[in-house]
Amino acid sequence: MRILLRAPQLSEGADKLHLSEYHVIELQGDLETKDSDPLTDKLIGDLHFTKDGTPLLIIGHHILYGKVVKFDKPLLVLRKNRSGEITLDPNESLNTSLAATENTASTEYNVEGIIRSRILFKSRPKPIISNGPWPDDLFASPLLTPPTPELCQLLVDYSDCLRATSRSCRGQLDYHTILHVIERWEKEHDCSSVLTKAEEWSFADVANHCKWKPQSLRLPISQDLMQDPPFPVFSHCAFFGHTHLMTFKGDVHTCSLEGAWPILDNEFVAIQVTTRVSERRSVACAATVATTVSVVIKAYKDCTSQMSYEGSVTSLPASFIGGHLHGGKERASMIREVIPGKHVEILLAHAGTVIVIRRAGQANYLNVAVRVPSQMTGEENHTREQLPVICTKGCPKSNRLALRFDDPNKEGILETCRAFQVTDLFLDACVFDVIASEDSQLSEASFNAQNDLWSLSPEVAVGALPNRSYLLVSSPLQSRCSHPVVPSFCCLLLTAFLSVLFQSAVT
Repeated sequence: MRILLRAPQLSEGADKLHLSEYHVIELQGDLETKDSDPLTDKLIGDLHFTKDGTPLLIIGHHILYGKVVKFDKPLLVLRKNRSGEITLDPNESLNTSLAATENTASTEYNVEGIIRSRILFKSRPKPIISNGPWPDDLFASPLLTPPTPELCQLLVDYSDCLRATSRSCRGQLDYHTILHVIERWEKEHDCSSVLTKAEEWSFADVANHCKWKPQSLRLPISQDLMQDPPFPVFSHCAFFGHTHLMTFKGDVHTCSLEGAWPILDNEFVAIQVTTRVSERRSVACAATVATTVSVVIKAYKDCTSQMSYEGSVTSLPASFIGGHLHGGKERASMIREVIPGKHVEILLAHAGTVIVIRRAGQANYLNVAVRVPSQMTGEENHTREQLPVICTKGCPKSNRLALRFDDPNKEGILETCRAFQVTDLFLDACVFDVIASEDSQLSEASFNAQNDLWSLSPEVAVGALPNRSYLLVSSPLQSRCSHPVVPSFCCLLLTAFLSVLFQSAVT
């Protein structure tokens, strides 16, 4: 039986073949009409799709949620036609008519459409509570207003507000209708690109009570917040390459960290990195790399709302989760994309904080640089029960690596790193990364980390980088990637047992 549904265009392939697109709809139970009329070729309802692709079927005053199942091979819809057929004359016998057309009638099959998938609705229908009808042409109505940044931001904010009420409004037809229209308008106007291109990296209009005091966010990209010296003291943390760490106190560690670790946690922002053992390494070592960075900006007065950001080696978005580029009434928190897919920066005007996230190397390792006022490192918020905030406490001693440079190609690798003009601790880290990963492009990680230090915290760079261009013999970095040898508890028990046994044998 063929029934009709109002539905969006589900496949572009059907248009190219000039065929109608059909879908097999599987429902549990029976479809009945009040007047018991047959349902064949009748319009029975509306088929919609949510943003994540879930089919939503509305029949009368009920709603069903289903799933799409693709066929391995498409099916064709055929219509059977008989050419040469005649209309029987009531006054003529049936045998006479058939005899006259016996040699002229033939059967043809015409292709009417194509079926690529079936839609399964196994759940029980839910009643819809609707306050009234909506215009029949609402889904077809284009948004005639030009795609301005203001309009796109309004659409994003409105759709966020609607989604926030999804649980309580799930059964309301008007809710699903309007949400579908708003999401379609966002897509038609490419609002993600419009907002990204329109947003300026400037905080000149931020209210004074939402600017960290004193106003001295010394960034080349934010000259409007500069202030004459003396500047306050900032602290800088860098997490880059094969998990090299420069702490807020200036300590340098190379760490073997697996799993999720907090970098910073204060009253304004929390940052966490997730690391794994490097897949590219020429030596048997436990060197690790950062693969995911999560940032949670905490709500602060009317300056910023709570915002979240997550970047990974496969995706470095140009916006916060939800598509926003700034947060709060005063827009005191903002994100900008410097290099698409490779470099983003997050600035918190109310906290004097800058966060830089980069992807580097063929394996797409993540670098993170953080600049905060020295009194906001979050050290006072830490308890012994929590994981150490590594930008404040450094890597745990049991996770620190000691590094040597005894690779036969050390001199060639050293020249490669010197060509990137990295010095001091970044030179040591560069040589180690190339030796450990066999990826010369990973020297970019040390190069970017050094540039971020000079750009964000030049006063820290002056003291930390005396411009050394050679490797330290007693460098805290070592290419053999070995943990300090720490006797295990079992070894200690065995030693104690042997000692007791030896004393017993002697006596």
